[in-house]
Amino acid sequence: MKTKNSFLELLRIVFCLIIFMHHSGFLAEDGMNYPFKSAGFFAVEFFFILTGALTCKHIEKKVHNSSSVGVDDGIMKSSLCYTMTKLKKIFPYALLGIVLSYVFYFVSADYTKSVKDIVFGSWNIIYEALFLPMTGIMNADLNVYLNSPLWYLSAMLITLPVIMYLKERFNDVFDNYLCIFLPLIMHGYLINKYGTVGSFGTFGVLTYTGVIRGFSDILLGFLAYRIAKVIDGKMKKDNIILTFTEVLSYIFVIYTFNTNVDAYTYEFAILLLMLSLGISFSGKTYTSKISANFLNHLGKLSVPIYCIHWPVYKFVSFYFDGVTYWLGVLVTLLVCVLISECMMFIVKKRNS
Repeated sequence: MKTKNSFLELLRIVFCLIIFMHHSGFLAEDGMNYPFKSAGFFAVEFFFILTGALTCKHIEKKVHNSSSVGVDDGIMKSSLCYTMTKLKKIFPYALLGIVLSYVFYFVSADYTKSVKDIVFGSWNIIYEALFLPMTGIMNADLNVYLNSPLWYLSAMLITLPVIMYLKERFNDVFDNYLCIFLPLIMHGYLINKYGTVGSFGTFGVLTYTGVIRGFSDILLGFLAYRIAKVIDGKMKKDNIILTFTEVLSYIFVIYTFNTNVDAYTYEFAILLLMLSLGISFSGKTYTSKISANFLNHLGKLSVPIYCIHWPVYKFVSFYFDGVTYWLGVLVTLLVCVLISECMMFIVKKRNS
């Protein structure tokens, strides 16, 4: 099975831009109906599910290549190391986003630059740079969090090692029960308790709703990979029906995330997104043939853009007060792309 192709990279940037547009509310006038205002935040589900599918592939490849028999006593340690390796690749961009947010914290006229503020802001940098906000030891409120979108990385740090442990230690129960029913139960809890799956900063049972959301969505990613394996074993390559289903499903999901509907319709879209990714991962569609360096590069850009767009929006809304909405969005996107390209170049040179 082929899990990384240019079509998936295209999807990365598309769902990143959906989140980007959702946060363009910084520039919108009161009551303005801008793109993805209603539910663009659900695009985060794509990245959680994708992370789960890629992690499942990693685990099964490791098991396949292993010559050892029995259960590895270091499963939890290796699971945490894998998660930290993923976060390490994102860290330079996340840290830049946090620092930019911290700078804005003091240059904007809305904040008092007292010693108390300086100390508080400094602690926020440390907690956010360590991806700890979703632990509950600091405030996850949007008005306090320096770089709000990074809650996703904190939730991944907390949930992914545990999920990997469960997968490797209890493979049979995990594959045939946990990754199927547990995400549905958790989504059902979020809908009935909070009215939406999309909550992240509300403290629920023992933890923030963002942790519950991340745990359930990553499990859906593992299920997506299982679906991909079934399709891979039963379908012919370049299946036109699968391709048609895949593309239409993504279109429906994106349309839904741009529409104001009830919580259960959003839930259906999330499950359809999981199925679509399962089809994409199977490598049996015509989209899996797409190969373009430009699209691959756009996929890489999604990471830094995601990490820095929040503070860049704040700077643009503050210093370009009165600018038209679409001009502000364009300026923000151009600044994000420019900074992202520079950061990617620096990181590449540093790692070479």
